Amino acid sequence: MTQNEYVLDSVLERCSQAAQKGYDEAAKHTKYLKDTLERARNEVKSALKDFEKSSIYDSGVTEVLGGQLKDIQSRFSRLSDSFDSGLRKLWENLSKFSITLFGRTMAGKSTLMEILKQGDGSSIGKGAQRTTRDVRKYQWNGLEITDVPGIGAFKGQEDEAIAFEAARKADLILFLLTDDAPQAAEAECFARIIKLGKPVICIMNVKAAVSEHDDPELALWYIRDRFNQKRLDTIKGEFLSYARKVGQDWTRVPFVYAHLKSAFLAQRQSLKMAGEFYAASNIDELKKQIISTVRNKGEFYRIRTFIDAVAVPALDAEEALLCQYVSDNDQGQILKSKRNKLAEWKETFRRDGISRIKSEISSIRSSLNSEVASFAEDHFDDEHADRAWNRVFDNLHVKEKCEDVLKQLGEDVNNKIKEISRELSKELSFVSQIDDDLSVRMPGITDGKRIWNWTTGILSGGLSIAAGISFLLGSALTGPIGWVAFGVGVFGMLFSFIFDSREEKEHRARVALEKKLKDSISQTCEKLEEQMLKAFADFVDKGIIEKTLAEMDRIGSAVSRLCETLAVLARAINGRLLDLNKELVSEAIRLTGKEGLESWIHEAARLPGDTVLLNMNEGKTFAEESRKELCALMQENVKSITCNEDDLQGIISGIMGRGIAPSNVYIDKQNFAALVPFDTADPDMISRARLAQQLARLVIKNGTHVNAPDNADLHRQPAITRGTPDNSQGLSTLMSAINGLFK
Repeated sequence: MTQNEYVLDSVLERCSQAAQKGYDEAAKHTKYLKDTLERARNEVKSALKDFEKSSIYDSGVTEVLGGQLKDIQSRFSRLSDSFDSGLRKLWENLSKFSITLFGRTMAGKSTLMEILKQGDGSSIGKGAQRTTRDVRKYQWNGLEITDVPGIGAFKGQEDEAIAFEAARKADLILFLLTDDAPQAAEAECFARIIKLGKPVICIMNVKAAVSEHDDPELALWYIRDRFNQKRLDTIKGEFLSYARKVGQDWTRVPFVYAHLKSAFLAQRQSLKMAGEFYAASNIDELKKQIISTVRNKGEFYRIRTFIDAVAVPALDAEEALLCQYVSDNDQGQILKSKRNKLAEWKETFRRDGISRIKSEISSIRSSLNSEVASFAEDHFDDEHADRAWNRVFDNLHVKEKCEDVLKQLGEDVNNKIKEISRELSKELSFVSQIDDDLSVRMPGITDGKRIWNWTTGILSGGLSIAAGISFLLGSALTGPIGWVAFGVGVFGMLFSFIFDSREEKEHRARVALEKKLKDSISQTCEKLEEQMLKAFADFVDKGIIEKTLAEMDRIGSAVSRLCETLAVLARAINGRLLDLNKELVSEAIRLTGKEGLESWIHEAARLPGDTVLLNMNEGKTFAEESRKELCALMQENVKSITCNEDDLQGIISGIMGRGIAPSNVYIDKQNFAALVPFDTADPDMISRARLAQQLARLVIKNGTHVNAPDNADLHRQPAITRGTPDNSQGLSTLMSAINGLFK
C-alpha cells in the first residue's frame, strides 16, 4: 500500500461525527429505559409494602419473599445506573476509532503489535508472563488498538470481564488464530464477541518457525509451503464448524492468512531478501483489510458501537426477564393448581367430616340407649345414679370415641397438607431444574425448601380440633344427666310412702327413669353433635386449612404482581429494542446510498452479530441487491417478512417456518406466552424463536396444546435457552446478568 492509502484523517473525522450521532440516539433511548426501570422498581417497592402489611402465617415465608423483593428492587436501581455508566465510558473515546485484538496466549498478538508499531520486538514471546490486567494500547494510522491478555490467561470472571470490557467499547475486533488446530476455547470466545454484535476480521497466523539466521531461500520455501491454500481453508472450515454448535453464522466474517513472524523480520535492515519475506507474510493484505473496513464501514461501526451499548445488554436483560417471568409464572401456576386442589378437597372434607361426626354421635346414642333399661333396673332408687351413669359413659368410651373422630379428621388435614407440600416441593424442584438449564436465573420469588415445608408447623394441627373436647364432654355429660339421675333417685324416695304396692312404685320409678334417661341422652347427643360440628366448622374455616389457603393466596399474589412487573418491563424494553433496531437499519440504508427505503420498514427484530429481521410494510420488499449490501455492511444476515402485527399466530408461524402452520401456534395471552412445537436442539430454530419473541411480544415456549385453554401445556421450556458460551461461562441468575450488563 502507498502512504496515501494509509491516511484516514478525513474518514476518522466522519467516524467521529457518526459516533456523536450514535451517542445522541443511544442516550435518548437510555433515558426511556431508565424511566421504565424506575417505574418497575416502584412497583416492586409497592408490592413489598403490601406484602409486609399483610397477615402472616409463616414468618420464614415473609423473610424469604420480602428479602427477594428488596433484592429485585435494589438491582433494578443498579441496572438503571448501569445504562448511564456504559454510555459514559464510550463517550470518553468518542473521537477514537477503537480496535481490540483478541487471541490466545502465544498466538502472535505481540508480534502484530511490533509490526504495526515498527517496534524492536522486545515484547514478542512474553505473552505468557503478562498479567490479566496488562491491557496494552497503541496507535496505528490514527486507530487506537487495544491488546488484551491471551484467552489462555483467563482464570476467572474478573479476568474475563477485563478482556470483554475492551471488546464492548471496540468498533472493530481483530481475532487472531493460528494454523494449528483451532481450540474450543477460542471458538467460545469468538461466539461471545459475535453475540456482542461486533464486526470481526479474523487473522489466521501461519506458524512457520523461521529466524533471521536461517537460510533465506529455504525459509521462504518453508513459509510458502505452509501457506498452502487448501490446508488453510480446511482449518478455517474446522473453526467455522463451531458456529453451528452455538447457533451462529460466521460465514460473513472475513479471514486473512498471514505469517506475522516474517513480516516482523522484514522490518530488520540486516535481513537478506527482506522484500520477499514481507511479500510472503501477506501482511499487506491484512493492513488493506483493516484500512478498507474503516474506510467503507467505519461510520456505521461507530454508530453501531453506541447503539449496541444499549441494545445488546437490553436484549440480554429482556430475555433474562422473560426467562424469570416464565420461571415465576410456572411456579405461580403450580401454586394456583395446588391451592385450588386444597380448596376443592376442603369442601369434600367438610361434607365427609360432618357425616363422620353425625355417624359417630348416632352410634353413641344407640349404645347409650341400649344401656337405659338395665341401668334403670339397677339405679331407679340410687341417690348416686349420676355417678353410676358417668361410669356408663366411661365404660362406653364416649369421650375417647369423640376425640378419636376429631383427631382422625385433624390427621386427615395434616396428611393432606403434607401431600400438597410434597407435591409442591417436587414440582417446584422440577421447574428450578429447567431454570438451571436456561442458565439465566435470579433468586426466584418462591423458595421451595423454605416456603413449602409447612409440615413442621402443623404437626399438632389435627389435635387442635379436639383441644377442648374434655371440657366439652365434661360439661355435656355431668350437667343434665347428673341432675336427672339424682332427681329420679329423690323421686323414688319421696314416693316410697304412697300406698301403692312396692312393685307398682318400682315399675313407675323405672319407667320414669328410663324416659328421663332417653330424653337426656337425646339432649346430650344433640348438644354433643352441635358442639363437635361447631368445633369442626371452626377448624375448617378458621384453622390450618384456611391459614394455608390464605398463605398460598398471599404468596400467589406476590408472585403474580412480580410476574406482571417482569412482563411489563420486558415489553417496554422490547419496544425500545425494536426502535433501536430500526434506527440502526435506517443508518445502514443511508450509508449504502439507499436513503428512503427505511420508510418501507414497519419494525425490525435483531440478534446482534447474527440476524436482522425486517417486518416490511404491506407491498414493500427490498431488492436482492439492496439486501446484500445491507448484509455486507452490517455483517449480519438480513431477512424480511410482511405480516399484520395483530396476527400473532401468523407472525410466529412466518418467522419459525419449518412447516409450523398458524394452527400449530397457541396464543396464551393471559400467561404472556405462545406455545409452538419445535426442536429446541436446533440452534437455528432457537434463533427464529428469539426473533419471533421480539415481533410477537410474547414468550415463545416449546410445547403442544389442545383447544381448551385449561389443558394447554404451559410449563414447557421457553425458547431462550441462552446456550452460547457467554452464558455457560457466567450468567447463572438474572441479577448477576443485570450486574454485568454495562461494566
